[in-house]
Amino acid sequence: MRKKAAGILKAVWTIVISVALVSAGLMCLSLQKQVEELSRLPKNVLVYDRSRKEIVEYYGTPEKIGNSLVLHDANILNIEDVSHLVE
Repeated sequence: MRKKAAGILKAVWTIVISVALVSAGLMCLSLQKQVEELSRLPKNVLVYDRSRKEIVEYYGTPEKIGNSLVLHDANILNIEDVSHLVE
């Protein structure tokens, strides 16, 4: 009788631990997705405009493409590439 109860208890704990591990994994994936979404939100970005030789503040979304930093302007309805201003 005790062996049967111990076996059932072991099975229950195995299930509880498995569910906890799966839940923790899903929470980590969800958190990673939220961080990626937040990184795509527009931000206030200070940029040195080489043509006007001044520092300009843009509201846009910075993105790294290869070795270049690209800034997508968020003030315009259609997102415009202003990467020529980024150094």
